[in-house]
Amino acid sequence: MPIMIQNKSENDVEIIVSGDITSDCDWHEWYNNEDTYPKKIREALKNKNDSNVVVRINSGGGDVFSGFAIHNILKSHKGSTKAIIEGLCASSASIIAFGCDEIEMPKNTFLMIHKPSSFCAGDSTDFRKMADTLDTIQKGIVESYTHKKNENITDEVISEMIDNETWFTGDEAKEYFQINVVDKIEIANCVESINAKHIPQNVKKIFVNKDNRVFENLEDKNIIDKDNVTNKEHMEKLNIINNTLIDAILL
Repeated sequence: MPIMIQNKSENDVEIIVSGDITSDCDWHEWYNNEDTYPKKIREALKNKNDSNVVVRINSGGGDVFSGFAIHNILKSHKGSTKAIIEGLCASSASIIAFGCDEIEMPKNTFLMIHKPSSFCAGDSTDFRKMADTLDTIQKGIVESYTHKKNENITDEVISEMIDNETWFTGDEAKEYFQINVVDKIEIANCVESINAKHIPQNVKKIFVNKDNRVFENLEDKNIIDKDNVTNKEHMEKLNIINNTLIDAILL
């Protein structure tokens, strides 16, 4: 589902984020702008300095630097900003949420934080350098979360949770971060993809196809309706994106 910008009124802007978090690049122009990227957020907030902004999120994440950029765009916005997690807020999507003044999380939604990852080729020196670079990036990730941590939570605790790829329900997230937990809502959006190693069984049920058929595990998404033409076209588009982002550092 594409990012959607809605001007609710002269003083209110609503941004719906349901795709992958990607960098600014030319292929957005011919791929229907289905992903979330910094340029799109800047355009949405252009001449809206004093507007109240609501960011509705259901995303598995993506590019870490784009997450940082959108986080900082929202954090520097003069009007009030509020992130509402509507299903899944994982990886770099969580960095975006923490750029808002307020985070709202229904009890049946999920927040996930984990280590940055990347691709590397070369000799042992290249691999050591990449490992050091990822460790440095993780410090920035920790910093993105710390301004909303509870008083009894240290940076070391947050870094350890990142190391372990930690999944939170609304009530669990509230124990560590300044998050407003509200009643459950029905989740209708579809998460296109997610880069995670330890997805809980109850979270996997968020992954659905265009007919809203729930897949009990991620593998099913690749085999159900594999002969459907629409599904083939969809997977081809996703492969184009994956090939384009292969050299990007992903979170």
